[in-house]
Amino acid sequence: SVESFIGSNRYLRGRTIDLLREVPRQSDALYRRVAQSVAVGEDRYASILAALVRDGLIEQAQGWYQLKET
Repeated sequence: SVESFIGSNRYLRGRTIDLLREVPRQSDALYRRVAQSVAVGEDRYASILAALVRDGLIEQAQGWYQLKET
């Protein structure tokens, strides 16, 4: 159902990618934007960012995140 999808890791990963399509962002700015629409703890969100980096979808440098250039 839609309710179970919103707030899922898959939803949060997609929302993060969407935000990074606009501009690179710092982790706290990403967290604030995502947390506006869905309740997510900072620790959980940090692990989602780490997973996106590990999966090669985004990159992080000096506190900023952006889409990985291909």
